Amino acid sequence: MKNASFKFKKGVSLAELPAFAEAEAPELRLLCAALLSDTARTAAELSAAAGLSTDEAASAIAYWRGAGVLVSEKGATPQRDTDLPKQKAPEPIDPYRSSEYLAQRIEDGNLRALLSECARIYGQMPSKVEIETVLYLLDACGLEADFILTLFSYCYAMGKKSYRYAERVAKTLTENGIHTVSALDAYIQRQYLFHSAEGKIRRLFGLGERTLTEKESERVTAWVADFGYGEDVIGLAYDITVNNSGKASIHYAHKILADWHAAGVRSLSEAEAHLERERAEKAQKYKKPVSAKQNGVPRMGNFDTDDFFNRAVQRSYEKFKKKEEEQKG
Repeated sequence: MKNASFKFKKGVSLAELPAFAEAEAPELRLLCAALLSDTARTAAELSAAAGLSTDEAASAIAYWRGAGVLVSEKGATPQRDTDLPKQKAPEPIDPYRSSEYLAQRIEDGNLRALLSECARIYGQMPSKVEIETVLYLLDACGLEADFILTLFSYCYAMGKKSYRYAERVAKTLTENGIHTVSALDAYIQRQYLFHSAEGKIRRLFGLGERTLTEKESERVTAWVADFGYGEDVIGLAYDITVNNSGKASIHYAHKILADWHAAGVRSLSEAEAHLERERAEKAQKYKKPVSAKQNGVPRMGNFDTDDFFNRAVQRSYEKFKKKEEEQKG
């Protein structure tokens, strides 16, 4: 839209708009730029006022236009092509923003049933933008209705009550090869195990309110989901970590727990027995040879050193005696 400018639509109540609650930082910054202007502003002007890149501004404008918040005015001050932002396909993509298309799709009884289940999960019928999100997951991502409902239920249970958030999670999952309900169930189970253990592990390692890094989260998830370890086994690994390294390190503890898992350790008692075997093996490996002196008597090989010394003295005496007799004779 070469000569278009955009302005905030009068009479819109943002507080009651689902799209407002779901908006992220770029969308909110562009909306503020539009609200602070009394006149329509071009995409380039909104981009500059909001401090956004041209791609971010284009996506935010598409988002608010789809929500009915921004309206365009043609014939505004001409712009050069170089002033216009690059057109980036919004998410959900443009075809789903057509009211005619939505009306046609909703005639499908299966979609109506799916939207009714979405309403049951979120406690209200989905808005136009939310219906677009459902269609995007169905058509563009190729996800089944059961997958979408399972994902929405999980996100809602985790306190994420936004279709937009669920859409981002769905894209991440599909990028990682999770497309089926069974794969999603396995993912959710791992996430539940992680979240149930995260607080305890955070306190154990003295992390306070710091968010775990992606690598730390992967390792904690492995401890509870893959290795099946409880707080007792993890606590033992923590003690060893601090004693050996002088600090509480998730990465150091992971090496210990991974070694135990590879060795078949499943419980605290098995971990303690494994440690005892390791100590015994090290003691045997570095055991000192038998002392050259046993019971206080020095020995040389199979000989008693006192006896050996006495015999040597006796031989020397005999030689001396014989020489003395020869000299007298």
